Amino acid sequence: GDTIVLADRLRGIRIVDLGEAGKADERILIPGSYDQVAVGEHYLAAGNSQGVDVFTSEPGQTTPQRISRIPVEGELRDLMSLESARLLVASEWGLEVVGLSQPASPERLGSLSANEVCGPLREGSQMPSSPVFGPDLWHLASRGSSVYVGCSDGAAVLDLSRPSNPRPVAWFRTPERVAHVELFGNRAFLSCDDGLRVIDVSDPAEIRGLSYFDSPGFLRGSAAHEDTLFVIDLQAGLLVLDVSDPAAPVELTRRPLSERPLDMKLRHPTLLIAAGRGGLEVLDVTRLEKHKPSSHE
Repeated sequence: GDTIVLADRLRGIRIVDLGEAGKADERILIPGSYDQVAVGEHYLAAGNSQGVDVFTSEPGQTTPQRISRIPVEGELRDLMSLESARLLVASEWGLEVVGLSQPASPERLGSLSANEVCGPLREGSQMPSSPVFGPDLWHLASRGSSVYVGCSDGAAVLDLSRPSNPRPVAWFRTPERVAHVELFGNRAFLSCDDGLRVIDVSDPAEIRGLSYFDSPGFLRGSAAHEDTLFVIDLQAGLLVLDVSDPAAPVELTRRPLSERPLDMKLRHPTLLIAAGRGGLEVLDVTRLEKHKPSSHE
């Protein structure tokens, strides 16, 4: 089996135990209103715009206990656990690296303002520079010491080899917001307000665009498995794309969703979508993957 933790601002932190044949047993782990969740080796962090609550997370523990809180300046955008008991906290005002080797006493290790992370993407933009329209952070993804940040005007790559001194090393500009970054192999899939962009990240300091897929609506997340990408589209629902050729993504099929999705996790062949009042959608994606185009299409 497998265990997945999802954030649902309407119901709280959900924990889902996946059994055989795609059976999913769900329970509310932490009631409340939480937008983001990150799970470390000995802690669970759940956050909203009031702050990030840190809970104990030990094997055999039935109910996590809150032991500390990390203040957040501005609206919380994302949380991400890293190795060595570190937590990344992204808000509309910037990025903070927090040490949680002692979860009861969070330690601020380093930080960058939103302008330091995403500001260079705004050069030449027609958007006015102000707290309202300034650069904004939306999503985090990581590989090794590199962190990829979805911004309001593109994507940024940060070097976190020194947590006390995080530094930007590359940027990739897009016309619209990057709401989600999915890393898979040497590629990154950027879910944007105007479609999907595939970029080459084999060298984090020299990222480059490979292709663009025009989606029906705003994209809010994706998950990859082998040559298939599952994408959340707020208008069309779940899109299934063949990305075997990164230069030319092809739509295989689509499936409507009952509610606006709040979070999504893939443990192939099971796709879990937290949909607020719509509950938890549990999909077996093997049937969706079979819609491969024939050679004469």
